[in-house]
Amino acid sequence: MGYKPGMSLGKKGEGRSEPVPIEIRAGRSGLGRDSELKRRAESVNAARQDALKKRLKLDSQRKDKFLQRMSEKYTGQQTDRDLVKSQKVCLQLDQQQVRTADRQGLSKESESLSSVRSAIGKDSRQTGT
Repeated sequence: MGYKPGMSLGKKGEGRSEPVPIEIRAGRSGLGRDSELKRRAESVNAARQDALKKRLKLDSQRKDKFLQRMSEKYTGQQTDRDLVKSQKVCLQLDQQQVRTADRQGLSKESESLSSVRSAIGKDSRQTGT
């Protein structure tokens, strides 16, 4: 009877083979107080980590959305600039076409006037007036 090193405790020998270790506590907190504080600190740290992950994810999403909005805005502005440039070119081409048409119209009119004059001149020469 009694404890012998290396043997387990109990009738059938299924108990502990080593006695409960003696812990000398340095603090004056109660039993389980340290483990409870440690558990709370771990849960607070885990919550902080989760909050940090969520914040980083939201920041990343906000950054992506901002970049997308700025890209769309720039594309819209570029499209507007291209439209204005195209309208200016079309206006210039239309003005050039009107000028050439006016010149051609004047030359046609002058040709028709000269042909009319020459016809009149031929008639007047033939009639002797």
